[in-house]
Amino acid sequence: MPRLWGWNREILVNYSNIEIFEITGTAYADYLRGYSGDDKLIGGEGNDDIAGGDGNDLIRGGDG
Repeated sequence: MPRLWGWNREILVNYSNIEIFEITGTAYADYLRGYSGDDKLIGGEGNDDIAGGDGNDLIRGGDG
């Protein structure tokens, strides 16, 4: 199940019935995870941890 993670990787929100994620990170060290769709994950300036999951994902790191 897709989730929105907060600082220290605590779960903030669980999502269901989502087909595509489009997530943009912050200037901090983000933890971004795609799911089974063709997701778009964009890191920010921090040292991000990004993984696309299943699907044909677009992943762009940032300056970190």
